[in-house]
Amino acid sequence: RQQIIEEGLKREVPEIREVMPRLHPIEDMAVPPETLLDATPEKTPGYFTVRLNLPLGVCSADHLKQIGDLGNTYGCGLVRATQTQDLLLLSVPARNSADLETALSTSYPDLLSGLPSVISCAGAETCTLGLCRSRGLAKAILARLTASSRTHAWIPNSALHGIGTIRISGCSCGCAQHHLADLGFEARARQVSGRLIPYYNVLIGAEMKEGQARFARCIGSIPAKRIPAFVEAACECRSLTEENLKPLIDQYDRLSVKDLSDDDYIDYDADSPFALSDTPGGCSVAVSGKIKVALEQARELLSAVRLADERSRRSLLREAAVVAARSLMVIFGIDVRDHQEVLDTFRSRLVEPGWVTAEAETILRQAVSGTLKDSEQAEKDIRALLDRMTVLFHSLDGNLMFTIEPVGQRRNVPDEQGIHRRVDLRGVACPLNFVKAKLALESVEIGDSVAFILDPGEAELNVPASFLQQGQKIHSIKRSENGITIQVKRER
Repeated sequence: RQQIIEEGLKREVPEIREVMPRLHPIEDMAVPPETLLDATPEKTPGYFTVRLNLPLGVCSADHLKQIGDLGNTYGCGLVRATQTQDLLLLSVPARNSADLETALSTSYPDLLSGLPSVISCAGAETCTLGLCRSRGLAKAILARLTASSRTHAWIPNSALHGIGTIRISGCSCGCAQHHLADLGFEARARQVSGRLIPYYNVLIGAEMKEGQARFARCIGSIPAKRIPAFVEAACECRSLTEENLKPLIDQYDRLSVKDLSDDDYIDYDADSPFALSDTPGGCSVAVSGKIKVALEQARELLSAVRLADERSRRSLLREAAVVAARSLMVIFGIDVRDHQEVLDTFRSRLVEPGWVTAEAETILRQAVSGTLKDSEQAEKDIRALLDRMTVLFHSLDGNLMFTIEPVGQRRNVPDEQGIHRRVDLRGVACPLNFVKAKLALESVEIGDSVAFILDPGEAELNVPASFLQQGQKIHSIKRSENGITIQVKRER
């Protein structure tokens, strides 16, 4: 194989058995039943594939080389990576199993932990699509199970290759394939008493058998910080059934304020309370989840108005108006930091293009300035605002574009250069810069122009080309020390 890599193929393509070692059957040889190795028999008698459980799927270059040496010493010299973030040592003779176990126990005890495979996506710590920090949760689960004396009780209900799996996705995109797990977790957010908590849906029951394949089903949800304890308790159930796990979910999913600690409001590996603004979305699926949370939060605030005293009513109405108004701002790629920015963005992105009425801006301005009156009319106006934002949300297509007609007259007025709007996209990488540019162009009427400020290089080539491909007109491209300014006229 190394010779092929270095010299390339010479004339004839070798058959695979010229690359793979030829294995001769070994009769009456088996891995001892008491071994700690996770060994699966191969087709050739006397040989086994040994699975090495990499914690979080992470392996340094030096560590990987050492594992390769183990494959050379005790197997056929081949190491394979799996979709479950593990490594496989191929074709290990049964007679080498004891020596391999000794070598692993001495130098790499983590690879023989016997714990379930805990598989996680990148999560919100590094992925712009993530809602929650899934890798932090994965580390917490492994730490909890490692420290527990009860982990030997883990028995998967339905395992891949006989191995129990826990899969954790940091958003609904499902990059960790939580829907294929024995025990899966799907990130979400939940609002409690006006504060957001990182949360996860709990899924069980995935089947990967021929003729019986099915996705895991959701049976409840739990705050992120309570999941390690829940997993530890689930290990004692010995069978991952809804009958066994539902009482545990009810136990760990207590949401009254008195049952929550300050730690419940902070995600793993974070030092500040959980907030959607910490996880800027970049795909329609992740964005949709964030909008749903914000709209649900606004509804809960309005529901609490009727039970509140006079002083609290005004505060709840004000907060409901702001939360409703900012719910859709994530589709514009804008991170608003205070109430004034909410008002300014609401006016420029929703009122001026005609997506909401001027009356909605008036009620929001009163909420932001603190002049909102505690009246039935104010509550009615805010409910109308929330209803409109909900309608706009449900009209979004896969490109995060509204598919309904505006309700008001567009108010775009060109400047002295004939430009109706200017958008600064410096620092925004491809292809997200074109996504934001496209949304900005769609906010003006046909025939209007938008000026985009871009970084020199890749963006100045890709963005104009993408607009031309969509039938738009490039009016001008100007270069300056501040970047590249591209003026685009909306043709369709």
